[in-house]
Amino acid sequence: MNAMSFAISLAASQVAEMAVETG
Repeated sequence: MNAMSFAISLAASQVAEMAVETG
């Protein structure tokens, strides 16, 4: 996995977690 796709997936998972916490 290259760094760019890792950064994108990490950012996406954080956004998803934030959305879940907000409801």
